[in-house]
Amino acid sequence: MLKIATINSARCVGVEKDYGSIEVGKQADLVCLEENPLENISNVRKINKVIQSGKIVVENN
Repeated sequence: MLKIATINSARCVGVEKDYGSIEVGKQADLVCLEENPLENISNVRKINKVIQSGKIVVENN
């Protein structure tokens, strides 16, 4: 399911060279989670930090 929302969506609209995965040179806003959402979908609420335009905008320690 997460691939559908990331790399597969980028491929669908033809922007996978710049978006859709975390790699050097790609553009990304990023949500870092405390626990794996593949194990329990409610883990998406356990946010560690949010990175937007290369800057940490939320950080929970």
